[in-house]
Amino acid sequence: MHLTLNIKEILESSALSVLLVVAWSLLWWRGRRRIWLWFAGLAPFGAVVGVVLGLLAALWERGPVRPVSCTPALCGDWGGVTAYRDATSGIGPLIIGNSLLALIVALVLGVLTLVVELLLALRAHQSAPEAVGQAN
Repeated sequence: MHLTLNIKEILESSALSVLLVVAWSLLWWRGRRRIWLWFAGLAPFGAVVGVVLGLLAALWERGPVRPVSCTPALCGDWGGVTAYRDATSGIGPLIIGNSLLALIVALVLGVLTLVVELLLALRAHQSAPEAVGQAN
């Protein structure tokens, strides 16, 4: 598989990642703690499911893949309808790319959530003895 950096493909494959960041931000701003913890924990699993679905979609796409060494001189004229498809065309690779990018974003947001929760727990633990001392 030939990988190249193409801005158009990155923008096409970033919809799920943008949705994750927006949902995560809204949950932190307006949601409840239990909801954002569930979201942060389950988002990576959802992205992995997306990768699996993308692989299934790529496998189920019809038509043989055009060989890399296939040129008009070797494989005939491509001017008409061809029986071959490009190896990177179709919805499967798009779903895989989108899901892989979403997995990276979900893992980063999960780590960020973990750090914030640990800091909140540490702050609550440090202020708990002071609150007990003030009550007595």
